[in-house]
Amino acid sequence: MQIDTGSLISRGDDHVEAPMDGEFALMHVENGKFFAVREVTAEIWRLIDDPKPVAQIISALLDEYEVSEEECAKDVIDVLSELHNQGLIKVG
Repeated sequence: MQIDTGSLISRGDDHVEAPMDGEFALMHVENGKFFAVREVTAEIWRLIDDPKPVAQIISALLDEYEVSEEECAKDVIDVLSELHNQGLIKVG
């Protein structure tokens, strides 16, 4: 599935979170795959505690980090695509 700024993102149901060396990891319960979560990805994960459009996630990160809108959008979509490939988020 293609993710773009209009996509609605929400957390998947089949995951657990575990602390790991000052960061945390997400594990998909069904396939057992882990996904290490660092600073910006953790912020994205926090933002999608409630379903949000990608554009709103990008806007929130632009308020927090000094980065161009184009770079932020690319990075957010890349992270969300990886989370989706791991089965950790839903895209609508």
